[in-house]
Amino acid sequence: MIIGFSNILVYALTIVVFGVFIIGLIQNKKRKWSNADYKFFDENYANILKIEDKKLQILELDKLLDKMLGRRGYQGSLGGKLKKYDFLYSEIDQVWAAHKIRNNIAHQLDYKVNDKDYQTALKGFRRAFKDLGLM
Repeated sequence: MIIGFSNILVYALTIVVFGVFIIGLIQNKKRKWSNADYKFFDENYANILKIEDKKLQILELDKLLDKMLGRRGYQGSLGGKLKKYDFLYSEIDQVWAAHKIRNNIAHQLDYKVNDKDYQTALKGFRRAFKDLGLM
């Protein structure tokens, strides 16, 4: 099969465009947070950790993760952001576990958060914040 010059040009252009897209994603991951972003995160994270109600604390940590991703320009629901931008996290399963516990709290009547769930959620949210360079 003979490949014409125009086909080679199209393939090369496709590879270049894809490469630029990947580099853009990597650069966005490495982009530093502004001082205002760090301040916003630090203040909110500290206040959330003071909350004694485990359910509320998990809900608020989930909202904080969503808010910080929004400040970075990622759009959609947190679940959608986790699916679309899973490359941001070294342990995406931990982050998903935390978010799923949040979903259980939000959608199941009388959901009880046991110590294991609580520790799993905290670990997942901390992992997410560390991977994002916030901790």
